[in-house]
Amino acid sequence: MSVSSLTQTGIDPSGAGSATELPKCGFIGLGDMGRPIAARIAGAGFPLWLWARREASLDGLLRDHVQSSPTPRELGATCDLIGICLRTDEEIFDVVLRQPDGLLHDMRPGTVVLIHSTVLPETIFRLNEELQARGV
Repeated sequence: MSVSSLTQTGIDPSGAGSATELPKCGFIGLGDMGRPIAARIAGAGFPLWLWARREASLDGLLRDHVQSSPTPRELGATCDLIGICLRTDEEIFDVVLRQPDGLLHDMRPGTVVLIHSTVLPETIFRLNEELQARGV
């Protein structure tokens, strides 16, 4: 989210206000590409929730405003903006749609999902249908 986008939403991009004024960000996929993205979000001071299949992927990222979520579902229920950077279409579908703890199940209307992965256009179209059905 750019500074101008934050300003348009009424969010103070300087971080001068409390952390509760900033959007709650989530990130799934802390590999070679996702970890640096998550680190930049954390470095900018945004409250950040992370989910990783392997606990070791969280090493060095957790701090005061960065915490882990036990499931994608809990991350989805908490965050306003969620970035996903996974390797395959199947991994994305699994994390978003799986039962009973997929990301989608408790997401609130208005939540924004950003897919950073190189996946098939059909994957994005299907996810869009599933997410829009929930107002996401």
